[in-house]
Amino acid sequence: NKIKKFINFFNLKNVKIIDKDATKISEKDFKNFKFCLAILDMDLYLPTIAALNAIDKKISKNGIILFDEANKKLWEGEKKAMSEFLKNNQKRYLKKIISKSKQPDVILKKIK
Repeated sequence: NKIKKFINFFNLKNVKIIDKDATKISEKDFKNFKFCLAILDMDLYLPTIAALNAIDKKISKNGIILFDEANKKLWEGEKKAMSEFLKNNQKRYLKKIISKSKQPDVILKKIK
C-alpha cells in the first residue's frame, strides 16, 4: 500500500510492481520493458544477482544501475553480486564509486 500511495502521490507512469520472491526474478518479469534507471537496495547476494541478471538486457545504453550499499563491508552480499556481475560484463558497464554519499554508493553505467 505504501508503494502504491507513493506512485499515486508522484503521479508516476509505467510502473510495474513485481510481487514475488526477489531471488526468483527473471528477465521474463520485465517483458515489454526497457528502462534507463534501476535502483537496487537488496543488501543480500541472491536477490541482487538475480535482479542484475534479470534487468541486464532491459537497461538502455547509457542507462544506470544504482546500488544502495554495494561498497559497504556491512552488506558483503550486495557487493559480491555487483562485483561478480561487473566481472562478467566488464566490457559493457563502467563502475563509479560515489565517494561523497553515504547512500547510494555505487553506479554501474551501461556503455554497450
